[in-house]
Amino acid sequence: MNPLPKALVQLAADRAVVLGEILTRLTRQKLASKSAENLVRATRETVERLHTRCRDLLSTPDASVSAQPAMETEGRLLNTFLEFLENHLVPLLERCNIIHTPPEIVAPIIRVAHKLYPDSDILVVSVRESNYRFALIGKLLYDNFRQIACNDLLASHSVTESLRLLQFCAIPPNGILNHSLISHELAHGLYQDGGLAAQILPSVQIDEDRIKRLVELRASSQVGDISVPHGGPPRQRRLDEFFDRSVIEFNIKTHIGLTIKAWIEEFACDVMGICLFGPAFLFSQLYFMIPVEKLDDAHATHPSLRMRLQYCFNSLLGTEEGLGYRKLSSVSMETYLSSWRKILFDKIPKVEEEELQIAYDSIRPVLSLIRRICKRKVRTFSMTVKRYDDIVPQLCARLSQVLPPNEYCDTEVGKIVKAEFVSILNAGWVFHLGLIVPTPNFLDTLSPESMRKKVLLLIQGAVEISELDNSWVKESTNVSPQ
Repeated sequence: MNPLPKALVQLAADRAVVLGEILTRLTRQKLASKSAENLVRATRETVERLHTRCRDLLSTPDASVSAQPAMETEGRLLNTFLEFLENHLVPLLERCNIIHTPPEIVAPIIRVAHKLYPDSDILVVSVRESNYRFALIGKLLYDNFRQIACNDLLASHSVTESLRLLQFCAIPPNGILNHSLISHELAHGLYQDGGLAAQILPSVQIDEDRIKRLVELRASSQVGDISVPHGGPPRQRRLDEFFDRSVIEFNIKTHIGLTIKAWIEEFACDVMGICLFGPAFLFSQLYFMIPVEKLDDAHATHPSLRMRLQYCFNSLLGTEEGLGYRKLSSVSMETYLSSWRKILFDKIPKVEEEELQIAYDSIRPVLSLIRRICKRKVRTFSMTVKRYDDIVPQLCARLSQVLPPNEYCDTEVGKIVKAEFVSILNAGWVFHLGLIVPTPNFLDTLSPESMRKKVLLLIQGAVEISELDNSWVKESTNVSPQ
């Protein structure tokens, strides 16, 4: 009798017990979003169903030799799925606990995401590392649960294939202000769902002569002879003695093509990030990314920081194809951005790897096209220059008076209205960077470090107050008249 089938099923049963205990504990905790609660319940019931299936298999008589191949197949399938839960889904759900999440920003970020993706549910996850992410995970979940015939449990708990993961840093270096970076991640879904690649990529032209020269250079490069017997002196030979030139050319073109595709998406998401969140996104890039990345390091998945920031500056300040923030009334804003321009534009972006340089040179002629397409895509949701110039100075004035920047006077309707999350973040950045002059009382009573902490607390308070107001309005509109 082959002991392997029952051993596999027993292993799956033991795994299911451990996972069931973890998921039961999660059901008793406060999670950051309704989607997380639904997914935890669906996953727990799935594990319970699988445990029952394991018990039924283990009760099969040993004499049933004919059942062993099916039992082994089932055991492997169950263990593969449970391994997916152990290594991916359950750790993700554990990070949905509200104790890991700054509660004041959950609802505002979900609200922003729902405006862009009204048909999607949002799973909010916070992590310790400085990592922001927004991705469609519903289809992946259904594909995995369908393998073990448990996708019905996802549906019964309102977990849909349109479920999206929203991951952000729980304790960012500049507090709540750094959450402005989420706008870039939100833009990835807009880029992919909107089919923007199909609108941009056909306009990209690659210099074939440069590729031919690169193929010749690679083919004639000297490499060690891998066929030399162990211990013998290496003999230098040309690369094309090992590989046909067509293979070398194919690899080079594939590398360049994949780089172009990835970099165009990054440039597009940067400009949409600025459209959605205004200068706050650029400020968070400067403060969050420059300290951890070298300006001129480029990779196959991401252009260099200098490339991205140059493009962001041109997109933000351009008055024709850009967003026109050069027309802002704030002189200090222009001075601040000009100082950064001197640093970032002191040289043309270059990368050492020739494939990456060819990719960038191929993309440069279509950067304006990327900007135009992206502006059209997010026009309805944009933080416009007019709104910024009208709202942000008023919110900064409240900060200067040591008041939460949670409301302003809407000049179009002539009344006081509640400030939205994005406007509050922009005001916070302007004040945080010293682009306005605080009132004497503010300066007299606080040291620079204390003032920075106070500003972050005021920003956080403004977001909380606005969220309380939104909740009150929502509850009041749902109350039936007596």
